[in-house]
Order: sequence, then structure tokens, then C-alpha cells
Amino acid sequence: MAAIAPFEMFCNTFEAEVDMLMTTVKTAVSMIKARIKDLQDEIDVLKDKIPSSQDLLNSKLSELDDALADDVPDFSDIDKIQDILISCSILQEMLQFPNFASILDSYLRDLDNLIAQTLESALDLLEALIEYPVAYLVNMINGFIESYDLSIDVQRLRDLLQCINAVCDRDVTSELLEINNLLDGAYLTSGAGLDTSRLYSEGGLNPQHILNVTMCVNRIESSTSSAISSVQDEVSGFLNNMKGLVG
Repeated sequence: MAAIAPFEMFCNTFEAEVDMLMTTVKTAVSMIKARIKDLQDEIDVLKDKIPSSQDLLNSKLSELDDALADDVPDFSDIDKIQDILISCSILQEMLQFPNFASILDSYLRDLDNLIAQTLESALDLLEALIEYPVAYLVNMINGFIESYDLSIDVQRLRDLLQCINAVCDRDVTSELLEINNLLDGAYLTSGAGLDTSRLYSEGGLNPQHILNVTMCVNRIESSTSSAISSVQDEVSGFLNNMKGLVG
């Protein structure tokens, strides 16, 4: 059997990477499609209902902001933990224990769970809005897309295919078409973002429904992101200080 030429091996390596990325993208899209079906069901329910009034919408969104401001734990004094460790010699010794990292991880997991519960409780305030189930699912799907790094993987996949086409002189038309069909079938844009316009249009939502849902989605995203970001900043500073003590 003839040996494979180095150049052909080089191109085959590209194609192996494409196969892995394609599998990753297909898996993510498959999981998103399951949520899309739930979203379509909620849109079908919403289309026959009278939209929430602007007064009710604004009132509930303000309540969400207030709840997050009041209920999300304040970690601005988290550095006090460092002060306690410094002042107590027995606790300073803990910093050298092999299991200290696991103790710290457990503490951070507890914080994450507490924040998640607080956010979920705050979002319950929006249940009075008939648009909330749709907005909640849109926000959830957007979160999935971000957590899967889908847009990054799709762009990387396309770039690799274009490179194979240019460098290895191989036809990648079918692969590029497959990517487009995958995204289109999951109501995702060419950039792998959720195509809400198409979902709302095909679902028969009227302009007021769409406006209300969009306001809910945007407020949920901005309010929760702001709350989480503020906590993450405080915890990140704490961890950096802890590394200084340990190291």
C-alpha cells in the first residue's frame, strides 16, 4: 500500500477537526431544537391572548429590578473573610491544608446556588405577565447558545472548511450547505443567534405581543446579567486575594 503523502496527511488533519466540530455543533443544535418546540408551543398559546397593558408590564419589570437589588446577596464585604483568616492563626494553617481548595470550591458552589435561587425567585414576579413564558424560554435558549459557544464553533467550522477548499482544493459546498440547513432547521440565524423574528412571525404574534416579549427578554437579560456581574466581580477579587495568601 502506498504511503500517504505529507500534504494529504495535512489536509486529512483539517478534515478530522471539521468532523469533530460538526459533531459538536450538531449536538448543540439538537438540544436547542428541543427547547424551540417548547417555545413554539408557548407562542401558540400567547397569540390568542390579549397583550399585557403597558402599565402592568412596566410595573412588573420595575418589581424585578427592585427584587434583584434587594435580594441578591451583597458580597461587598467578602474581604472580611480574608481579614478573619489573617487574624486567626488556626485558620491561617488551613490555607496550607490539601483540602482547602475543595473547601473553597464548596463555598463558591453554595454561593452560585444561592444566587441562582434568588434570580429564580425574582423572575417569579413576572408570572403575572402573559408574555412571560415566551420571554423566559427565549432568554433560556439565548443562554444555551452562549454557553455552548455555538456562534464561535459555527464560525470556526466555516473558516476551516474555507481553508480546506483554498489550501487542499477540496469541494466543501455540501458541508457549508449542511451547516446552513442545521441552523435554519433550529430557527437560528446564519450567525447562530436565535431568529425570534421568524419564530414570532410564523407563530402569529401581533406587534404588541412582540413588543412586550422583547421588553421582558431585554430586561431579564440586563437585570440578571448586572446582578451576576456585580457578584462575580466581588468574588473574583476575593479569590485573587486568597491566592495571594496561599501562594
